[in-house]
Amino acid sequence: VLIGSGNGNLTIHDAVAGWLRGVEQALHGSDEDAGRGVQRLTFIEHDPRKIEAIQDAILDQQRWLREQERLLIDFTPFDRAELARLHALGQELEREEWARKQQERGHGPEPAPTRITVELERRIYRFGAITQDASIPEREIPLDPALVLEANDELAGEVDPTVQFERGRFLERLLIPDDFRPHLLTDAPLVLVLDATTARIHWEMLAPSEVGAPAGPPADDGARGGRGRERRSTPAPSWAPAAASPGSCAPSSPRRPSRPRPRAASSGCW
Repeated sequence: VLIGSGNGNLTIHDAVAGWLRGVEQALHGSDEDAGRGVQRLTFIEHDPRKIEAIQDAILDQQRWLREQERLLIDFTPFDRAELARLHALGQELEREEWARKQQERGHGPEPAPTRITVELERRIYRFGAITQDASIPEREIPLDPALVLEANDELAGEVDPTVQFERGRFLERLLIPDDFRPHLLTDAPLVLVLDATTARIHWEMLAPSEVGAPAGPPADDGARGGRGRERRSTPAPSWAPAAASPGSCAPSSPRRPSRPRPRAASSGCW
């Protein structure tokens, strides 16, 4: 079992790499007879949607360990027909999960919101998320902000719904980390905590690319429900008139007193 790869913790690639490199270190670090070592390792995964990613990770580690002359792994991957069958099973599982969520939607308490934090520091986008079930470790995406803003402007300026949908899908694939995308397809309220720069992105217009997501633009061309923004900002300093120095007097003014200057809120919601 790929321990640690559930609920958005370790990626599948990291979990497989940890297993295989641990096996390699155990075999090379033992002085016991070679016949007592591990002969076969089987990964058990009940979700057909993860099989291809596990296979790709095994092939990647097989190649790397062979090039480093550390371990030879005998592995026969699934063929295209078997992967296609698993993909169809994954789609069927998505439909069943969606139908079950729709059925349970009106029979229980409202789920806790999923909060995704996005901030930009120089040329690195940082993503963090807290869901009802897990806290997802922070991910860093090195990306040119000018490229993101260009794709963002093209998305907002497109008038054709089909082309706009494809631009929204492109921006989602460009910006959102792979293991964060499933958390955008949720019935729970989705709250985005943004800074001043990432708030300029049209998050409501991103189109999901996960299995089970709609294959085209929504019929009403409207913003998806359940999404909210919360922007981080720094409170402005409070204002007060300067105190008069000793021996001086502050002249009075016959004009109406001006309105007090407003203080900036620490956060806002759209």
